[in-house]
Amino acid sequence: MLKSVELFAGAGGLGMGAALAGFKARAVIEWDRWACDTIEENKERGFPLVMDWPLHRGDVREFDYGSLPEGIDLVSGGPPCQPFSIGGKHAGYTDTRDMFSAMAAVVRRLKPRAFIIENVKGLTRPKFANYFQYILDQFAMPDIAPREGESWYDHLARLEREKTSGRDHGLTYEVNPRLLNAADFGAPQKRERVFIVGFRGDQAVEWSFPEPTHSADALMRAQWVTGDYWERHRIPRRLRGKMPDGVAGRVERLRMSNSAATSDRFAWRTVRDALVGLPKPREDGETGGRFLNHRLQSGARVYKGHTGSPVDQPAKALKAGDHGVPGGENMMALPSGEVRYFTVREAARLQTFPDGYTFHGAWSETMRQLGNAVPVVLAQRVACSVATKLIEAELRQLAGRRGGGVTTDERPFDPLDRNNLGASVAEALLEREPVPLGKIGDFKGAGVYAIYYTGALLCYETLAQANRDGRFQLPIYVGKAIPKGARKGGVGLGDDPGYVLRGRLHEHAGSVDQAENLELADFHCRYLIVEDIWIPLGESLLIAKFSPIWNVLIDGYGNHDPGKGRYNQLRSRWDVLHPGRVWTERCAPRPETADQIATEVANHLRSRSAT
Repeated sequence: MLKSVELFAGAGGLGMGAALAGFKARAVIEWDRWACDTIEENKERGFPLVMDWPLHRGDVREFDYGSLPEGIDLVSGGPPCQPFSIGGKHAGYTDTRDMFSAMAAVVRRLKPRAFIIENVKGLTRPKFANYFQYILDQFAMPDIAPREGESWYDHLARLEREKTSGRDHGLTYEVNPRLLNAADFGAPQKRERVFIVGFRGDQAVEWSFPEPTHSADALMRAQWVTGDYWERHRIPRRLRGKMPDGVAGRVERLRMSNSAATSDRFAWRTVRDALVGLPKPREDGETGGRFLNHRLQSGARVYKGHTGSPVDQPAKALKAGDHGVPGGENMMALPSGEVRYFTVREAARLQTFPDGYTFHGAWSETMRQLGNAVPVVLAQRVACSVATKLIEAELRQLAGRRGGGVTTDERPFDPLDRNNLGASVAEALLEREPVPLGKIGDFKGAGVYAIYYTGALLCYETLAQANRDGRFQLPIYVGKAIPKGARKGGVGLGDDPGYVLRGRLHEHAGSVDQAENLELADFHCRYLIVEDIWIPLGESLLIAKFSPIWNVLIDGYGNHDPGKGRYNQLRSRWDVLHPGRVWTERCAPRPETADQIATEVANHLRSRSAT
C-alpha cells in the first residue's frame, strides 16, 4: 500500500484523488476549522475515502513528522493560493499565507519518493516569474535550505549557484510544472490550475503529465454537428438555443473533418451534464432524503463581469474571496435568461466530489471550501499517473534484488521469467481470458484478480456497458489472495500457498449470490497465480490504473463477519446497496440509504467514464 501525507488538505479534494489512486494517508493536516469539521463529519459518517484519515488540525510547520512511519511515498498539498490568486490581492511571496517554503521543509524532512503540489493559475503571472522559479528550485534541491534571515531572492541566487556547480546537492527531485484545465480531464468546469510534480532522483522514472481525456472540439461536435448532446439530454430543437458567437467557422471545420480527429477524446462535460439526476432545489432544502447540501440560496443577480455559467458549457471556475463568494462565478445562467446560485451540492458536483460527501457550515462557508478545492477527478488523474510510476519503480527494485526464476509446479507468473521480461503483473492479468465468477475451477496458488460486472443494475450501467460483449474493460473490484500468515511476514518464498486464491474467489461469489439485487451470472473474473513477492504491488498497480468502485467508493465487498463484540461498527456501503449477507444485519445502520448510494455511484461512474 502506497503511503502519503496530505498538507493543506482543505475540504479534501486533492487527498481524495490520491485515495482513489491507491494512496493511504498517514497524516492529513489542515488548520481551517470549517474544513476540518467537513472532513470529521464525513469520517463519522463512514465515508470510505476519508474514514481512516488521521486528521490533524493545526499548522503544517508544527506537526511532529517524527511520529510518521518511514518510507512515505507521496507528499501532496495545495499551499494557500490566495497570495497568487487572480481573485485575490496578488501579494505573492510577501503574503504570510505563502506556505511553499513550509511544504519544501516537509519534503526535506520526509524525503518522499514523489510530491504533488497544486496551486492557482495566478502563480504563473509575469510578476511572480522569479518566485515561481524559486519554488521549482527549492523543491528540486530541498537540502539546500534557506538560512536564517536569508531573503527568498538571496536563497534563489544560492540555489542557482548550486545547480550550476556540479557538486552533490544531497536530496534532489526531478520537477515538472504544468498548467492543467480541469475540463480537459472530465470536470464540468473550466478551472485552470498549476500542478508541480517531483520524483526523487533515485526513482529513475520516465514520467509526463497524463494526456487530456476530454476536449472542447468534441463538445462542439456533439452539440452543433451530430446533435448527440441534445438527444442525450432530450432537448427538443426549439429549446436548443443558438450556436455561440464566434464558433461557426470552427464548427464548420469540424463538420468537414474526419470524425476520427476528435474520436479519441470525450466531450467536455457541461453544467447540464453535471446536474443530471438532481431535483430542482428548494429553499427548505427538501429532496426526499436523497441528496445532501441541496438548498436553494436566494439573491443571485447579474452585474458587470458576473453573468453566471451557461448550462451547456463547463462552468466558470468556482471562486472564494476574502469577503464572501463572488456571485457570477458561483451562479448558473438558465436558458430562460434567469440566474440563480449553485447549491452546495451542485457546486460539489462541478468539483466532482461524490454525492455522499457532505460539507459543514453555512452556504457562504461551504462555497468558500469548494472554491478553494481541487476537482477530485483531476487530482485522481494526476495521482494515478504518479502512483503507477512509483509502483513500477518498486517492481524494478525488487527484480534487481531478487534474481532467480520460477520454482513451483504451478508455474506462477514471474516478471523475471525470460518469457515475461518487461511485462508487469497487472499487464499479465489483463491478458487473461475472463471466466464466470460462479464457475471457478480447482487450482492451487496465491495471486491477484479482477472482477467484472455486466448486469442490468441501473447505477452500474456505465461500467456494465464497458464490460459487455466480451470487452471486460473496467473491473468493479480488484484484490489479492496471499498465503495465511503472509501479512505478518510469517510465510516465506517457496512455502505452499494452498488454495488461497481459489478460496478467495469462492468467497466473493458467495457474497454476490447472497445479495438480493445481484445475479452471479453477471460477474466474471480474471485471475493470475503470482509468486508472493509480486502480489501486493500487482494489486496496487491495478487499483491505481482503474480505481474500481468497490475498492474506493463502495466499501465492504471483501469484508468478513467481524464476530461477537464488534457489531457496533457501521454496516458497509456495499451491504446497504446490496443487502443479503445475514451477519451484516447485526452491524450498526449507516446514515445513508441504498437510493442515495446508488445515485452517487451512477454519477461517479458517469463523471469518470473516460478516465
